[in-house]
Amino acid sequence: MHWLFICSTGLQFLSAVAMIEEQQQKMKEGDLFDVDLVLIRRRRETLRIAEVLDRLECFRETYILESESISSLKHLLKNPENALPRLLKRFSLTQHLARKIQFGSSLSLDFERYTDFFAVNRSDACLWILSHLSDTCRIHHFEDGIGTYTNNKLLPEERDFYLFDPELSTCDPNKVKRIKRLSFENRATRTLVRALCSKYPAKFPPVLYVDQYWGANALRSSHASDLQRAMWNKRIELIDAVVREEGIGRCGILIHPASKPDEVQFLRERYGEEAVLDLNGVPLEMYFLSGEHCPEKIYTVSSSAAFYWKIACDIQAKVKMVFLVHSFQFDYRGLTTMPTILEKLRQRYPDLVEIR
Repeated sequence: MHWLFICSTGLQFLSAVAMIEEQQQKMKEGDLFDVDLVLIRRRRETLRIAEVLDRLECFRETYILESESISSLKHLLKNPENALPRLLKRFSLTQHLARKIQFGSSLSLDFERYTDFFAVNRSDACLWILSHLSDTCRIHHFEDGIGTYTNNKLLPEERDFYLFDPELSTCDPNKVKRIKRLSFENRATRTLVRALCSKYPAKFPPVLYVDQYWGANALRSSHASDLQRAMWNKRIELIDAVVREEGIGRCGILIHPASKPDEVQFLRERYGEEAVLDLNGVPLEMYFLSGEHCPEKIYTVSSSAAFYWKIACDIQAKVKMVFLVHSFQFDYRGLTTMPTILEKLRQRYPDLVEIR
């Protein structure tokens, strides 16, 4: 077997490591198994992973891309307002050429050798790979946090979902396969955890609010929509309510990995420097796996980080999880199906999960 992963988030990478470790344990003497990785280095979390890739023995070859979209072609042009990138993306006849220019030299993959390809979204980089894979290569959709569980329809070319907790999913159960939980006992996971948590140490307060980037444009743009402004106001209102309930001295606000500096500065000015936590792109689950003292309680609207440690990691910590999804009432993306997933989680862990 010859696998290929494309990862653009920390959660995707952790899922890939878990799947590889599980498959390695299944292999018998003489079996051939190797894995190649395409890592999109566009967020701090994937920057952190790129820093320690050479310590892992999971991958035969790794390919690092700075972007997964052909829209970044504008940076290759002298005039950033040039219309060429938009034209390239608009017309199907030029899309292949655009992707070849963007990814052809960076992804010198032996496409015919792969038996399985694992991807989450259909970025331009992913489409470039799909267009070159052999017809016999199996295509799989794999774990990427809570959003994966609300996705209940496979694309025509996809065979199945790989999830840590299939019972939480709204997908067809016949199409879902289980991923073995991440464990500190496994070599690759242990190496990853030690490398990241020692380089970027963190300590957690009794109460952790996991922030998300809802309505962030309202902070930085006078052209933000009414929806964005409403989401931003509600986002801050919910944090304020938790701080009042728990006390600022017990609370820490964990910024989202994609948060911009102006968001972080706003939060620090409002709640204090010490109250705003930045994990430098290291996934929260890594600290829980390392044995770091966990918070007593985690609040969030719907962040995967608030519960991912519970379903994806083999740890014994007991942390109260409070989801404010009912308080954050917007008809937006996966929010409408999120309560269904969280209710399943609450039924399984009634002492640990609260939905408001």
